[in-house]
Amino acid sequence: MTQQDTAAVADNSLAILYPNQTLTLGGEQIELKEYTLKQQLQYRTRFMPFIGTLRANLSEAQAHGEFDLDALLGCVAEHYDDVLFLVSLSCGKTAEWVGNLSGEDAEGLLMVWWAVNSDFFTRQAVSPLLEKMAKAKQAEAIAALTGQA
Repeated sequence: MTQQDTAAVADNSLAILYPNQTLTLGGEQIELKEYTLKQQLQYRTRFMPFIGTLRANLSEAQAHGEFDLDALLGCVAEHYDDVLFLVSLSCGKTAEWVGNLSGEDAEGLLMVWWAVNSDFFTRQAVSPLLEKMAKAKQAEAIAALTGQA
């Protein structure tokens, strides 16, 4: 591994450990933060409509192909009021401020918000599928142990 490769791995490791990112919008430094546990619990009702649509789209993508940026933007558009709130929660600005951004600033903020918080949303979206798979494996194991396989 070259010194450059080592630096790239270290940079990626830091991004995993510290996913918060900063970008400049209108000359102002805006830090987008990963949701805290308190926020995840406190605003669960605001998260769930978007997560439900994301979950449905991921299930459809699993059956028919890839989940792409257009599918993600469709989920965002379907729940834009909640998403504006969720982006504002992540960046510490009002939902009105977020909603009034345009062009490159709006797109950049949305993409960085997704980069910072996509792990949370993905875990939430796939958790029922993982639970279903775990139950199926458990049932198989029980059947094998009891000779009912």
